[in-house]
Amino acid sequence: MLDSQLSLTEAASKGAIALLLAPLLAAFFAGLLTLSFALDNGEITKNIARDFDYMRDATADNGRMIDTLTECTGVAAGLNRLEDDTLFKAAMRANTPRGCGGLGAFLENPKPRPAYFYYRYWHGYAVLLRPLLSITPYHEIRGHFLTVSLLLFGLLAWRLANDFNGRVALAFVLPFFVLNGFGFWILATKAVTWFIAAGGALFMSRRRGPPPLLAFFVIGALTAYFDFLTAPMLCFTLPMLTWLLYAEPQTAKTNHLAAFGVCFGFFFFGYFGLWAIKFLIAQIALGEPVWRDAITAATQRLRGSEGRIQTFWLGKALYKNWDILGDLWGPIAIALFVVAPLSTRKRRSAIKKLAHHRPALLATAIAPLIWLETLSNHSQLHAHFTHINYAPLFIVSSLIVFGAGSAINKEMRPLGHGSAS
Repeated sequence: MLDSQLSLTEAASKGAIALLLAPLLAAFFAGLLTLSFALDNGEITKNIARDFDYMRDATADNGRMIDTLTECTGVAAGLNRLEDDTLFKAAMRANTPRGCGGLGAFLENPKPRPAYFYYRYWHGYAVLLRPLLSITPYHEIRGHFLTVSLLLFGLLAWRLANDFNGRVALAFVLPFFVLNGFGFWILATKAVTWFIAAGGALFMSRRRGPPPLLAFFVIGALTAYFDFLTAPMLCFTLPMLTWLLYAEPQTAKTNHLAAFGVCFGFFFFGYFGLWAIKFLIAQIALGEPVWRDAITAATQRLRGSEGRIQTFWLGKALYKNWDILGDLWGPIAIALFVVAPLSTRKRRSAIKKLAHHRPALLATAIAPLIWLETLSNHSQLHAHFTHINYAPLFIVSSLIVFGAGSAINKEMRPLGHGSAS
């Protein structure tokens, strides 16, 4: 039994539905990409060129460091189209000038050149970016994405404050200030990840029934489509944390932990299943060694050595992502999310209760850190945005600090929901 309302048989039936949905979603996503690539590149190029200096600025408007290499690469996906490519092949290949240097050279002379093939990604953010870039300059898009990000986050915080209390809402909000959520919300190739994570959390709020397995499958598929390998585990863990807070009190210690595992299984299938189908489509459409390229890229992102990354000691990726917080926010993070939860007997007792009664919350907090260490090369190289994976752990720490021990007891239950067992 996974949950008081979900049996293994029901989980298997939902798995069969997900198996049928996967190719349908892949075809729908491929169609959307093709439509977005049908837009004329002329206006898109002009609207990027007028803001190029702004785009390659390596600091956000709040002064914190951001990643510009992937922003320049992702925003330009599809501009470097080969002359003999059909529209569908162009969408599947998604040739792009690499980095801000490559984009700058392309803007000076926007003609097809040796391509940087990006078919290893779904690059679904182009479905949003290309239509917007065809009518508005890049800096406007940053403003729009920031507005949507704040609206989603504000609505989530309001709902948590209304259903629980202000301390629970604060526990969710505060980590993103420390982790430079602002930089995460404004970059086009990063904000789309936030839309999935925050939107998924809103969907999971106030859901008190069995774990919504198909919803996690869809979230995984959307992550494979839109996320630029930014923080895919955040797209799972933020909705998972929210569902765990609202879920019916568990009838046995292992119920929620088992539900966590099955929900992750559905997310995993949606995420990696859609990637695999995408490679298959590209292989058929392009007749090129797509699988070989994908495996090479994946291996490199795991533990492939290169100029700036040559060591892979256990914890190195975690350290790099913590170190990027800097001389001010790093100590603040240590004080708030490491020292404070251990500072009083009541809080230490709450940690023990959490581990004993609600281990799924801890599993959800730790999962993104395992992801960081697994993709050690990628995590170290792109620490300017992958450090957002610390957010779930910081949220759970905040629940301990601001809940002052009540975070896993009756005061943590939604209003009118009863008390935890």
